[in-house]
Amino acid sequence: MDEPPKTGVGSVYDPLRRENLGRSVLWALTSGEPIRIDRVRSFNGCGIYAIYYAGGHELYAPISGSFEVPIYVGKSDPEGGRKGVEVAKAWEGTPLWKRLLTHRRKLMKAADFELEDFYVRYLPADDLFTPMAERLMIRDLQPVWNVILEGFGVNPQGGPRQVEQMRPKWHEVHAGVPWADGMRPQPSGPEPLQEAVRKHLKVHSKPPTSAAGRPPGTI
Repeated sequence: MDEPPKTGVGSVYDPLRRENLGRSVLWALTSGEPIRIDRVRSFNGCGIYAIYYAGGHELYAPISGSFEVPIYVGKSDPEGGRKGVEVAKAWEGTPLWKRLLTHRRKLMKAADFELEDFYVRYLPADDLFTPMAERLMIRDLQPVWNVILEGFGVNPQGGPRQVEQMRPKWHEVHAGVPWADGMRPQPSGPEPLQEAVRKHLKVHSKPPTSAAGRPPGTI
């Protein structure tokens, strides 16, 4: 028996398709009000989050304060998930809170930002669905720190080899984090990366109108 088409005329909506399950998580995330990142208090669970910028940095003027296109999207796994042993339940521990706290500390050290200019939407959620939601959000919205300035989510590896490694692109543009400032600089310096950000945000400063299946009032 032939299956109905998945999209377009004659399609049948299947809420259990992996993409639709991921998008339901995305909708739940974006339906919440953004919270200033320095005002988020400790909470339990892993999940997904989106960081937004609302400050005066000239590079990010096209998306500043709109809360439509995040500057960065990420997720957290259950505690122990990366090692694959003794993996905690999705609601146990505080992995999502710890992830946001790590970002908060990095933004505090960056020389050209004010922490109070960053806002976040976050959603504790089952880790089975958050990877798809994260991929969909990055694909649809093209957050500039995910796509152009990779390295915002990178943590120090430690050891003498770190200073021999090349500085992540995010840290090349935004100095002030000591462990990254001590690494080898990008060969071309920050200027080409800054220009890449400007070009990217000329195209990706608004959510696309072609993304199918978004309920009214969501981004």
